[in-house]
Amino acid sequence: PAKLTPVVKLLAPEMIGRCEALILDAGMTTNGGGREMRFRYEVSSMGHGVEKLVEVMPMDTEVGVLSVDSSLMEVDVVYTFTVHATNFLGRTGSASTHVVRSSDAIPTLSIV
Repeated sequence: PAKLTPVVKLLAPEMIGRCEALILDAGMTTNGGGREMRFRYEVSSMGHGVEKLVEVMPMDTEVGVLSVDSSLMEVDVVYTFTVHATNFLGRTGSASTHVVRSSDAIPTLSIV
């Protein structure tokens, strides 16, 4: 049944500033059956240097929130980040988002 397949909710900004970390948040992913899920992160890009990012992406972790050092990203290049979540039944769901690193500082707003 589809109810037992993870529904991945990936939150990330579309653009980050030159000095801020990129936070990929899949912590709201559902349908884990009340158990911890396994996450696998991937990144792709048409730009150069994506290999540095690939090296730091966890291939198998229980961590649903990942902080990525933005200095590993080139400015004005579109990166596609994908997270796959697998539940205890071995069923997997995925979600992707696109992120660009700006050469400028980007103001952020937090509502608490």
